[in-house]
Amino acid sequence: MTFNSPKIAESSKPGQFVMVNIGTATTFLRRPFSICKTNKKTFDILYKVVGCGTEELSKKKSGDSLNIIGPLGNGYKFPILEINKTPILVAGGTGVASLLFFAQKIKEKYKSVKPIVFIGAKNKKEVLLKNEYEKLGFKVIVSTEDGSMGKKGLISNLLSSYLEECCLKQVSAIYSCGPKAMLKEISKIAKKNNVDCFVSLEEYMVCGIGTCMGCVTKTIKNLKTCPELVAGLKIKNEGNNYEYKSVCKDGPVFDAKDIIW
Repeated sequence: MTFNSPKIAESSKPGQFVMVNIGTATTFLRRPFSICKTNKKTFDILYKVVGCGTEELSKKKSGDSLNIIGPLGNGYKFPILEINKTPILVAGGTGVASLLFFAQKIKEKYKSVKPIVFIGAKNKKEVLLKNEYEKLGFKVIVSTEDGSMGKKGLISNLLSSYLEECCLKQVSAIYSCGPKAMLKEISKIAKKNNVDCFVSLEEYMVCGIGTCMGCVTKTIKNLKTCPELVAGLKIKNEGNNYEYKSVCKDGPVFDAKDIIW
């Protein structure tokens, strides 16, 4: 779905999202949607009809107006440009939207860098935006749980096999967006192979600005700013060395090694 909003289009960064007021009595809470791509005056989102909110959104027609807040969140950090190094993008379900915007900007910023894209879905019908990635000139590897497209199985297993066969020194980082269970597995694989990994978390959101604390995730506390260490004291309880961060405000993109899954 395309929205005409020059202000949001011009200021959006890959990985950020918008909060959309669908505008009906049964959908009074805003819904979060990743920004899929932008133009000079417009931006796109990708959505799947899964509830009353997206069902009402699907009924909107060209020319209708919606109240939207955005762009929100921190977004992805661009990979350091290194000769012969390749970023890997791993998308599950509608996570392809967030990473497509990122892929487009990588091509604009680093013309010589060609990410390898992994897309996982339940079946062929749910493999989304594959052609859009291919139009950018990027290699796309697909897996489906039922084997109707690409290799049968989970995308995490396919990524693991790929990393076992490739030269890890050629991988700059892994960027992933999709269901939390998938992100957890991708994080484990990245850690095992000593590859930097950044994940975009998907959580239910209410405010989108970190006020309600309804979308928090458990993270490892930064030891450099730990009060006990700053004061030169021994940490009293190392088992409590964690903190909760808002996915909407502090994320949605996090360094995978900071997440307590």
